Amino acid sequence: MSAFQITPFGFIIIGIYSFGIWVIALVFSRIFASFRKRWWILGPPTLAMIALPWGEEIWIASRFKEACSDAGVKVYRQVEVDGFYDSTMRSGYSLIREKGFAFMEHPSNKKGKVDHIEIEHGEWVTKTIDQPSARYHFKHSYQPKPFQNWVSIGWRIDKIQYEVIDTETDEVLGVDVRIKRYPSFAESLWLRFFDPRGVGCSGPLDTSKKHSQTGILYDHVIIPKKVFD
Repeated sequence: MSAFQITPFGFIIIGIYSFGIWVIALVFSRIFASFRKRWWILGPPTLAMIALPWGEEIWIASRFKEACSDAGVKVYRQVEVDGFYDSTMRSGYSLIREKGFAFMEHPSNKKGKVDHIEIEHGEWVTKTIDQPSARYHFKHSYQPKPFQNWVSIGWRIDKIQYEVIDTETDEVLGVDVRIKRYPSFAESLWLRFFDPRGVGCSGPLDTSKKHSQTGILYDHVIIPKKVFD
């Protein structure tokens, strides 16, 4: 995947913009025709304005590529557990059914509460509790607002990071870093009507440097005990 995000429509928009800047510069040169060194004054800002959209795309692409070099799943330690708390979504039922955990916990539909889920005698049992009882938590590393789980790390570039933590020791057992870039201003003028979401990476853009571990972080860090039985 390329770090650059520019399309033929983007080239057309930049071309029209550049032509407009050049026309404006010519108009001012006619107005100040009697001033012999007018292009010494008009030239630098004209060239800077024409180069601006290209410079923006180059800056975003280079910063995106650099950030992606550190993206991906990194496991520091694995643990064998009966269950854990997933604060990112209501995944408890599927993880018990598909992974074989003895219990799971996730946010409840009741604000500020937690659902503790188990299977007893073949039946689902859900208990709503005030705080997670599980020792290990899968969570967003950054959540400055209730519905915002990313932080800006540069112009039109965001970082999303997941982590597994041991709440008894505050040890981070693993992280999953994902980077997202958004279109430059010129591209966003038309992409916002179609697909303004941008592109993301979960590892280095250079395929020769890609991390071997991919997928959801907890699959690599948190192992259900039955697997080892």
